[in-house]
Amino acid sequence: MGLIITTPNMDYVPDFTHDRRDVWIAENGRYFVHDFTLYPQWYFEGTYYMPFVTRRPNDEDLKGHEYALAWYDIRERDFCKEGGAGGVEVGRLRKDLVAGFTAMRKALTAQVDELVGRGDLQEIQIREMLHSRRGMHFAQVALDCAPQDYLMTLLTATSFQRHFLETLACYTYFTKFYPRTLSNDLTNHPVDLSLMGTVTCSLDAAIQLNQLGVPVWLVRPPEAISKTMNVESRVHERCIDRSRLVERSYPGTVCVFSGRPSAIRNRVCQALRLKNIQIPHSAYEMQPGDDYQPTAALMPGALTAFCFV
Repeated sequence: MGLIITTPNMDYVPDFTHDRRDVWIAENGRYFVHDFTLYPQWYFEGTYYMPFVTRRPNDEDLKGHEYALAWYDIRERDFCKEGGAGGVEVGRLRKDLVAGFTAMRKALTAQVDELVGRGDLQEIQIREMLHSRRGMHFAQVALDCAPQDYLMTLLTATSFQRHFLETLACYTYFTKFYPRTLSNDLTNHPVDLSLMGTVTCSLDAAIQLNQLGVPVWLVRPPEAISKTMNVESRVHERCIDRSRLVERSYPGTVCVFSGRPSAIRNRVCQALRLKNIQIPHSAYEMQPGDDYQPTAALMPGALTAFCFV
C-alpha cells in the first residue's frame, strides 16, 4: 500500500526512511542524507548534474586517489589555532590540507577551462559548472588567507569539497554522458558504479538515465506498476556510507531548509547559514528547469513507507 521503489540497473535500494523535510548542518559539516556527496538526491532538471557526482571510493581505493581530499572528514585536530578575541578562537586549516585543496582546484579548473574554450557548449548549459568552479576557488582562498573560528573553517572546507565534486560532476557529464544524449544509439550503456546516481518518480527520466548508464531508482505508487512488469529479483534497502552519516546537528546552527524535495533543496546545502550569517548562492533563486510537480504528487509529506522490490 506504500510507495514502491524499483531499479533497472542496481542490486540495492538506498534507505530513504532517513529523509526528512528539515535540512540541518550536521556535526561533521555535512547535511546527513540531504548532502549530495553522501546520498543520491531526487532528480530535477534544474540540478541535472547531481546524478553524475562521483561516489566516494571504498577505503582501499581511496588511498592514493587523485581526489581523496574531496571526501576527507575535517576534524578539530586539523584546525590550527592562531589566538582570538572576545572568547572566540580563530585559526586556519592545516597547511598540507589547504595545499592539497589548491592543487585539486587548479587541476580541475584547467580541465574546465579547456572544455569551455572549445566553444561547443552554450553559456546556459555550463552556468552551474562555472558557478561551482568559482565557489571552490573562493572557498580555497578563504581557507588559505582568512582565519576563522572552527565552525566556519569546517563549513568552508566542506563547501569547497561540495563545489569541487559539483564542478567535477558537470565536467563528467559534458565530457562523457552528454555526447551519448546526442547520438541515435538507443543501446543501454553499462551502469557506471562510480557515480552517485539519482532517485526519480518520472518513468521517462529513469529510462533515459538507465540508457546513459547512470544508477537510478524509480519511485511509484502501486497503481502505477504494470501487472506484466518482470521483476528479476527482490532487493533490500541499504544505508550508504553509514559510518560517515552524522545526523546530530551542529550546536548553534539554524535549519538550512524545510520543504519537499526540489532543485532548490538540492542546491541549498551549498549555503552557509548560521545565527547571524547567511551566505546563500543560487539555491534560493528560481532557475530554468525547476519543477516541483514530479515529486509533489507523490510526496505530501516526508517519506514514511516503502515496499522494496
